[in-house]
Formats: sequence, structure tokens, C-alpha cells
Amino acid sequence: MIIAVLLIGVLLILTVCAKPVPAPAPTAPTPATGPAAFVTSDLKVTPLQVDPGTTATFSVIVTNTGGQTGTYKVVLKIDDVIHKTQDVTLAGGASQKVTFNVTAFEKAGPYIFSIDQLSLHLVIEP
Repeated sequence: MIIAVLLIGVLLILTVCAKPVPAPAPTAPTPATGPAAFVTSDLKVTPLQVDPGTTATFSVIVTNTGGQTGTYKVVLKIDDVIHKTQDVTLAGGASQKVTFNVTAFEKAGPYIFSIDQLSLHLVIEP
């Protein structure tokens, strides 16, 4: 009986004196692994109104969503015809803005500019 009372007393003391265990610290997200993989986003043009013979600047963001460094060929098409290309080399997880200056508007009319799945419709004013 005395042993039981002593054990209960020891357990009570341990319970009162026990310190809470802190939660583990959050860990940083694991960086992407695997080969380089590229996505393009945010296709823009300036100025928004272009006359024949003037220059327009097209820009797009290229992101390497893979874990390794790689090179990607950015292709600007006008009406589905390749107009300009530019290679960009990015480390895994990195992004870069790529720009193209275009002065290829000999005639007024509507044009479709595209990079990958992104496209812009631009009307060249007479």
C-alpha cells in the first residue's frame, strides 16, 4: 500500500513538473527536383497602339519549374509564323523576363502575336 501511494505521488510530481514539448519548427518547402521544365506567362505589348513602321516591345515571363538548370528557346510568332527567337538559361525555380522588339508592320490590319500558348491580338492602325 505504501508503495502504491509513493508511486502515485511520483506520478503526480512528474505530471506537474513535466514541460510541454514544443512543436517542431516548420521546414522550408522542398525545392523542385528533376529536369528543367519551362512555363511562360504574362505576355504583354507596349505600346498598345502601333502604327505601320513603328516598334512594339513584347515581353513574357519564363519560369523554370524544374530543379535543374536548363535552356529554353522562346519563340515569338506573328500569325503563326516564327518571327524571332531567344534562348534563355535558368536555374531551377528561377524566372526571367524576355523581351522582343518588333518593327515588322508594313501594313495596317489585325495581327496575332503568340509565345507558346499565350497570344495577343493587335490591330495596326493605318
